[in-house]
Amino acid sequence: MSKRVFFLILIIIPTLTLSQTTEFSGRIELGGYASVRDSLPFWMVSNTYGRMESDTRAIGLAEARVQHRLGEQSFLEAGGGLLFNDAAAPVLRGDSWYAQYQNKWFGVIGGKKQRPMTYGGLSTSGESILWSDNARPMPGMYAYTSEPIALVRSKKFLFDAYWGEFLMDDDRYVDNARVHSKGLTFVYRFNPRTELSIGLEHLVQWAGTSPIYGRQPSGIKNYIKVFIGASGGEGSTGSDQINALGNSIGSYRVRFKKDYENFYIELFWNNIFEDRSGRELSNLPDGRYGIYLEKKQSKGLVYNVLYEYYYMKSHSDGAPFKSTGDEYFNNGQYQSGWTYHQNTIGSPFFLPYADTFGIANNRFTAHHLGIGGSVKELPYRLLLTYSRNYGRRPRGTILQEGKDVFSSRFDLNIPLSFADLKFIMAADYAEVSKPKFAVGLHMVKRF
Repeated sequence: MSKRVFFLILIIIPTLTLSQTTEFSGRIELGGYASVRDSLPFWMVSNTYGRMESDTRAIGLAEARVQHRLGEQSFLEAGGGLLFNDAAAPVLRGDSWYAQYQNKWFGVIGGKKQRPMTYGGLSTSGESILWSDNARPMPGMYAYTSEPIALVRSKKFLFDAYWGEFLMDDDRYVDNARVHSKGLTFVYRFNPRTELSIGLEHLVQWAGTSPIYGRQPSGIKNYIKVFIGASGGEGSTGSDQINALGNSIGSYRVRFKKDYENFYIELFWNNIFEDRSGRELSNLPDGRYGIYLEKKQSKGLVYNVLYEYYYMKSHSDGAPFKSTGDEYFNNGQYQSGWTYHQNTIGSPFFLPYADTFGIANNRFTAHHLGIGGSVKELPYRLLLTYSRNYGRRPRGTILQEGKDVFSSRFDLNIPLSFADLKFIMAADYAEVSKPKFAVGLHMVKRF
């Protein structure tokens, strides 16, 4: 399927570029890394769209995009990218390939497209704790509202929504598992500068072939059950017949935005739930809490700041027995958990096992600070993170002693006449391993 779509994009691109309302762009990026250890620090690998490996030393990326304007607020776009990574197998692979249509209200994407950067690249998980920049994009279809749609004439009440269907085509415990995802957010605008949004995100891993249970239920009837969160029928496992079909994960999302004359501020919270106890918030205070500030003009030593706090120790431990001990991003049937190509799809603080399936660390607390600005007109980004990791606690066991980890990264962009240079430094200090320190240098040419 991926090859057919890729060749279709190659056919579309020359056709679109004949028009005067068509824009062609791209970039070539080459990078090299040096480290005092065999593996790179946390923030050199995490949230890099799955492009980096822990032992990467050389990387290259070539991307191209063509966008054809159909009107003032509508366009048709196609693009793709090739990635070279000396530590990956294969060393050369498709990084993205997609076609996209968008108008004033609605958009749809087919293929594999990287998610857009949010919060100035300072966040650990962007706008959703379930979907970060930590893993490669999955192939599939994604439909979305391009802006909130008004429910009343006054435009005070609005809604935002998305719906996606994806295939997990990596090497995993349940082969060819699928992902159904959807989100709905209601927005109330107090005035043009102030708004509150409350939303729900829901995703399900389903179908595929299990090495123990065999082929899992698929087809339209079972898809409807997955969509509404109903229990499985004949042919599904015993747990799916008692609970919902597939591995269901959800998140509540709350955001408050305020636009001032010289800066913008946002407060946000989102959580994780996987069963009734989480839906009823018996796992509080588990969740991600954050604040983001951004100046209207990107000038000065500091022009955007983000702080995030994670608390992930409750896991509904006080709930009734059948609902206690939530195992965030893990599942007994879909044992690869919420990962793709061995990278966690959600927040990278949920650490996967290195030599087996699933998530090794889903109980933790973390403080994260991100700062963006410029030094003598050279843009920089600084990430500072302190986390205390408790691993996993299977039901009936005692929570292990937490281990401290401090991770950091500093990027400095240096514009040149022919290209841009990006200098990177990163370091880790942890109780369970020796300190890590690494540097990297990227050259980026845009056209």
